[in-house]
Amino acid sequence: MKLFPLSRRTMLAVILAVTAIAYVQSFTHGFVLDDHDLLTRVIPSIHKPIEAWLTGNAFQSYYRPIFLTSLYIDNLFFGNAPAGYHVMNLILHLLAVWCAFLFAERIFHSPAAAAAAALLFAIQPVHTENVSWISGRTDILCAIFVFLSLSAFYDLVRRRTGALAWLSAGFFFLALASKEVAVVMPAFCLVMLMVWKMLPSDPVQQEPALPRKRTVKKTIRRKSAKPVVLALFLFALGVIGFMIIRNIVMNAQFTENTFTTDSAVRLNALRCFALYLLHSVTGGGYQYLILGWRVVDPKFNLALPDETSTWIWIGVAALLFVVACIAAIRWRRGVAALGLAGFAFFIFPALGFVPIQSIFSVRFLYLPSFFLSLAAVDAVRVIREKFAFPKMDIAFAVVIASIAAWWGYSTFMQDAKWKDDVTLFTSMKDNMPDSPVLYFSLANGYRYQEDYMDAARYFSEAIQLFPRYHDAYINLGACYMAIGEKHPEYFPAAIDVYDKALAQFNSDPVLYMLMGDACLRTGDKQRAIQDYATAYSLDKSPEIRKRLDMLNVQLPGN
Repeated sequence: MKLFPLSRRTMLAVILAVTAIAYVQSFTHGFVLDDHDLLTRVIPSIHKPIEAWLTGNAFQSYYRPIFLTSLYIDNLFFGNAPAGYHVMNLILHLLAVWCAFLFAERIFHSPAAAAAAALLFAIQPVHTENVSWISGRTDILCAIFVFLSLSAFYDLVRRRTGALAWLSAGFFFLALASKEVAVVMPAFCLVMLMVWKMLPSDPVQQEPALPRKRTVKKTIRRKSAKPVVLALFLFALGVIGFMIIRNIVMNAQFTENTFTTDSAVRLNALRCFALYLLHSVTGGGYQYLILGWRVVDPKFNLALPDETSTWIWIGVAALLFVVACIAAIRWRRGVAALGLAGFAFFIFPALGFVPIQSIFSVRFLYLPSFFLSLAAVDAVRVIREKFAFPKMDIAFAVVIASIAAWWGYSTFMQDAKWKDDVTLFTSMKDNMPDSPVLYFSLANGYRYQEDYMDAARYFSEAIQLFPRYHDAYINLGACYMAIGEKHPEYFPAAIDVYDKALAQFNSDPVLYMLMGDACLRTGDKQRAIQDYATAYSLDKSPEIRKRLDMLNVQLPGN
């Protein structure tokens, strides 16, 4: 399949160059959302790489030591300069594209077909979140090791050597330590074994015919299944070992699923597939960053769609997927079957089948999108084989190049939205004008930029939309305190905010502590002592005790 009249190296270089251009502006981006917490709380707590493997509850109840190790290394070189982190994200994405190309080349036995699949994978708009957001790196790291593990497993099935079994298992364990989604990879390997005879054969490296004198016994011995069984056994050990380590370090804590009923989880499977198709074409899909947060009233959070038109679209998408699976099996298209199976398997973790939040996240589509790209390229090969016409290769090359140009432009435009928190959440305002979480997130963006007046304005908007927004009260008061450092007349505004919050959350020690801080800044030492004492009676934390000691307060019983 010669879609491009270029050498293997030239095709790969072009793919990497186009991908780099699509994301080049990310070098000027700052930190967004979870990045701030990572660099102020998580990374400073890691002093040696080994500590990334020993850090319990390190980040949102996830155990991803490879991810934390990569950020630790970045911090050594770049400190708190965001440009270096973004450069590393792009380098890792390019490495993932390269590894994807190597695996696709094994499957297709065609550099051109592998290049087409790698190109479609490299610049899909759904990957913007992974590359443009530092915290989205987890999927990239996982994909790199998954592709390397699958390449080694493919070579193992052909050569049957024990060393490849250990190599594949080693990469698999590193993939698990990058993100839990890799847990489904052994199931994909079983599918690969099932469709092995349907995969394209290597026209160059076909094994020579066996001499007649060779016995059946020697043939079986030469093609022993033991290395393959060993690899599958090592995969199982890797999963068990990883979960044991995770349980020990994390104290058996697992991330909640946003969907709490089985029916909602199953329906979300269809929803994820439909949204994948939608956002591959239209881009975006970042509203889940708002809707997936269960920090306020459930009516403001993620829910399954209730519009009939949406479910019609979802049903059509599911039907097309089933028809494609049937066609792949009926026509014995091994690559297409592998691609469709890979998409289904690697999207499972977003549906509550493994301990990871069961919400639709655009970044979860990083790995599944590659496997659907495999199936799409194999579909092109079917058309080429069954409906040949003059200069068909050129026509297909033009189509793929056009898709690449369209997606590349879409990716470039979406990448601009990830410049910072303010830019990202401002881009969502028109679609979610009544979301308190959106205004809360936008306010935090201004707070990170030390624009406390605008931050206070949007925190107030969030509270107006949802009067019991606990975190919004705390952050609004913090903004008035920060403004008060230059304009002391704003300290009473902080007291007023904390008073309103305590009227609703009268047993929150943090609010009493913050109220004490505000009263102290206005000179009301007696009330500050009273609030600190109340806070300490609710939570005897060192932070509150430090404030009491500073004021030389001796509490009864101390």
